[in-house]
Amino acid sequence: MKGVEGQCLKEGATPGYPRISQELEQENEVGLMTNDLSTLVRLGKPDIKPAAKVLARAFQEHPIFVYSIPDASKRRDKLHHVFEKGVRYGVLYGEVYATSPNLEGVAILLPAETADMTLWRLIRVGMLFLFFRLGGGS
Repeated sequence: MKGVEGQCLKEGATPGYPRISQELEQENEVGLMTNDLSTLVRLGKPDIKPAAKVLARAFQEHPIFVYSIPDASKRRDKLHHVFEKGVRYGVLYGEVYATSPNLEGVAILLPAETADMTLWRLIRVGMLFLFFRLGGGS
């Protein structure tokens, strides 16, 4: 079954939100996932904006963002700013990986000791200015 932008979905999954509760082994049987992590690419500062754009496209129709920024064109214009701050935080205080140099998928990993977003860390990644970048609301 095909979902949003051609993503492969299992029967009964909501388009854009594939169910991941199935056993990894079952997914391997149909070739959707693999345990081989050797192809992951660690991202750095030069990759922040491209990775943010990938995440913004992936979460364009996520209910929290649809609720927060109801207008689809405004959401498309603004959402990458939200993810840019998140990716920047991950690069500075954790690790950010992509599935390949083509950035088909992006993951931000934070160790427990840096998961607490202190005021200084938020200032450092530019999160406090996000409110103004988004126009103070939708």
